[in-house]
Amino acid sequence: MAVLIEAVIRAVIPDLVLLPRLHRVEVESDCVAGVRRHLAVAPLQIRAAYSVLSLVFLAYTLATTGRLPARLTRRQLLAALESFSRRWPVSIQAYERLSRALCLLNYFDHPRVLAGLGALGIAEHQAAFRSQRASGLQVEL
Repeated sequence: MAVLIEAVIRAVIPDLVLLPRLHRVEVESDCVAGVRRHLAVAPLQIRAAYSVLSLVFLAYTLATTGRLPARLTRRQLLAALESFSRRWPVSIQAYERLSRALCLLNYFDHPRVLAGLGALGIAEHQAAFRSQRASGLQVEL
């Protein structure tokens, strides 16, 4: 199951920031670990539903491609995930949405992605906010 979740998360990670290959691998690994952490603390109903939907997606991918999701290329896996979401009711579409949402949360919080976007990291943003507040300036949120 962990291999399937890792494959899905690696497939849905966006390419919004051009990163060197080594940094991309680091971001992917950190996103996968972050999604696992989020799922570990999620309520039982969400964890159970995600696990069941992962198994359904595994069966769907095996039936449609004849291969395990971890053996597919990123493009093939994305196509299978989108096809899976389009063919089934909204409750099954939640699998793709939850995978993407958790992935994006971790992706846009990653220091390398923030640096690539030219954004301040959390610590830098807090320091800038506190210095503005201390100087009595109007602080924009």
